[in-house]
Amino acid sequence: MAPSPDETQIDMRLVDISFKVRGIGIPREHEYPMFSAISDRLGSEVTHGDSPLQFSRICSLVPSNDIMMLTKNSRLWVRTPICMLGACLRLSGKFLKIGRSRVHLTPDYSSIRGIVPSDILFSHRVIIKHRNLSDASQINPQMHEDAVQRQLDGLDVQGAISVQNRRTTVRIKGRVIVGYPVLLRGLSDQGSMIVQSRGIGGHRHIGCGIFFRPSERHLEEIMK
Repeated sequence: MAPSPDETQIDMRLVDISFKVRGIGIPREHEYPMFSAISDRLGSEVTHGDSPLQFSRICSLVPSNDIMMLTKNSRLWVRTPICMLGACLRLSGKFLKIGRSRVHLTPDYSSIRGIVPSDILFSHRVIIKHRNLSDASQINPQMHEDAVQRQLDGLDVQGAISVQNRRTTVRIKGRVIVGYPVLLRGLSDQGSMIVQSRGIGGHRHIGCGIFFRPSERHLEEIMK
């Protein structure tokens, strides 16, 4: 008997997995070394190319000189289609070498949850390539807001954009890339799901352009 369409369809609904991260400290710019370590664990065929996986930066860190100290609340979030959930859960209990540091993704990952609509979303760092600029230092918040608007227009999503006046950088293979934190408000249910599914800008494999609903406390800090 031939399988029904429902039996052969790949489930691309998205879920977020939260892994508890244990260790001492990690480099401030840990995103790319972390992605490399994850790729070593999962295999490049899972993480590279057109992979739909999105990895957040490790959150709930405390700055200390040149490193970021881990806390009891430190987490790594992985956004994945349900069809790749099993592959991602292979990270549970694994150790990752991030620069000179070693962290443990504990076996008791704290949650798996589906993405849900939210009228407000935040990304710690959005990176959009400005093709007419040869020097990234020329990028300013207004230029970045205009670029975010063009991407939202391309997704047919409406919402209010707030680019935080706090430039952030990420280093990839010796190249420094500039981004800004972005807050989106007034999103429709459909628009928020599109943004969470598609992201904005590039480098979502290293925590850029991934949007989450901020907690009330985090939102207050963002709006200061």
